[in-house]
Amino acid sequence: MPSTTIRISEFSRKMLRELAREEGKPLQLIVDQAIENYRRRRFLEGLSSDFAALRNDVEGWKCEEEERKNRFDIKINGTFETGKEFSVVIEAKINAEEGEDQLKRYEELCSLSTKLVFLTPDGREPKTTKNKNRWKFISWQQIAINLLRFMESFKDKAEKPEGFHFLKYFTAAIIREIDGAGMDDNPINLISYINKLKKERTND
Repeated sequence: MPSTTIRISEFSRKMLRELAREEGKPLQLIVDQAIENYRRRRFLEGLSSDFAALRNDVEGWKCEEEERKNRFDIKINGTFETGKEFSVVIEAKINAEEGEDQLKRYEELCSLSTKLVFLTPDGREPKTTKNKNRWKFISWQQIAINLLRFMESFKDKAEKPEGFHFLKYFTAAIIREIDGAGMDDNPINLISYINKLKKERTND
């Protein structure tokens, strides 16, 4: 790897050596990480400064708020193996209610071929639609169950797909934080979780 020489103060040199000794890492790696952390901090400071400037711009902030009213939570565009294109728009809710005419506006913005999904903790019907038949109502619980089924298929395989562990923790968060399961419930144990759901439904 190409390298260059940069002069630093004796104080900085001593600090780098101490950090390298404490971390058990080479000096060059400590410097690289420090520069990367500084770059990230500058980036975040820039974002914060830009947001503050926008917030203080009355007309600019008004435009931003108007844009947010019609901003989809999730939009997926893709192509099937047959070559046919598809589009899916998902409006996801946890604790928040729908905005004024929110889903009606989405219907007007989306073509009839776009699949519309309303995702909530209990899979309830939306209140602000013009045509409910255009929407598929799904609960976070259904999402969790399908993710669990997918992960269960890799249970006995040594090699997991990329992002598998992130998916595991995301699913656990749905089960515990949204669906209300206890911390002792195993988020990867599909059978016990589904049996628990069946038992609750029977009791209801």
